[in-house]
Amino acid sequence: MRHPIQYRSSRQKIGSFCRLGPAPVFAAELRNCVNAINKPGTVIISHNHGDHFGGAGNFGDLDFYAESEVAEQLNSTTDFTDLYSRKVIGVTGTQMIGDLTFAFDKVSNAETGENGYIYKVKHKIVFAEDLIYNLTHPYLERIYPK
Repeated sequence: MRHPIQYRSSRQKIGSFCRLGPAPVFAAELRNCVNAINKPGTVIISHNHGDHFGGAGNFGDLDFYAESEVAEQLNSTTDFTDLYSRKVIGVTGTQMIGDLTFAFDKVSNAETGENGYIYKVKHKIVFAEDLIYNLTHPYLERIYPK
């Protein structure tokens, strides 16, 4: 298992990432990272493409969030609902998830019809997904010495 990456803003820990590939097969590894962190998990999906939700079945116990129009699309897409039977929570504006507040917004007619993105003004972090990295898959990785 790859180790989760902890990232911080000042001295406050605000999240974790795991280095993964784009294919649904990596969802099991991501699940292992979430379990290793040993904190409540949540899934945020930026848009209605299979490479963004293909591993949803590994997270059936977690809440899923998306920008409202994206959530509507996901909730009515059989490919998605076959993997995740619960409703995606649609967000317009801000949403408190755990003890963090996220702002949800979207850009229309970009890489897909509706591309959601989230940001945290306080920490100056934007998760832009395919709005910036279309057809590539960026990774954050911490190298652990052997």
